[in-house]
Amino acid sequence: IGVQLASYRNHDEAIRGWNVLSKVDPTSYEGLDPIINQKQVNGQTMYQLKVGPFLNKRYGMDFCQMLKGKGKDCLVTQYNGDTFTVN
Repeated sequence: IGVQLASYRNHDEAIRGWNVLSKVDPTSYEGLDPIINQKQVNGQTMYQLKVGPFLNKRYGMDFCQMLKGKGKDCLVTQYNGDTFTVN
């Protein structure tokens, strides 16, 4: 199980998005691994930024609720995608 944090139009934007999120609130993402999942949405390639893995859906939902409490958007989903090098 993973939690989608955002979706971007290109891979580099997704990496930048992770760098911003993890610098603004590093303790929220501690111990989680970011990945990027490339997906076709309405004929466009999108890059979904996800974190995880979570033990089960309940943990993912709790994490997402915590983020929403901080004004962030998120979606509990599959933890699938590719790892990337964090700058």
